[in-house]
Amino acid sequence: MATRDDVDIQQLLLKPREALDFEIKGWLDLSLSQHCFVLAKAIIALANSGGGYVLIGMRESDLGHFVPDVVRPLEL
Repeated sequence: MATRDDVDIQQLLLKPREALDFEIKGWLDLSLSQHCFVLAKAIIALANSGGGYVLIGMRESDLGHFVPDVVRPLEL
């Protein structure tokens, strides 16, 4: 049985939008320290506002909606 959190996450993945509890980041290669810092900063910001989720591998298009980042590995 799906929980409320499962349903919320499903909706966020179908129609991603940034909010206080949902950060969207482009592709992050966590073998690079700069990318680890970006992720850490996003997690800290979420923790400071009560928690939430980070979606990695999306970017905002020119039309204002989120699409898969072209930088990410093709096998994803």
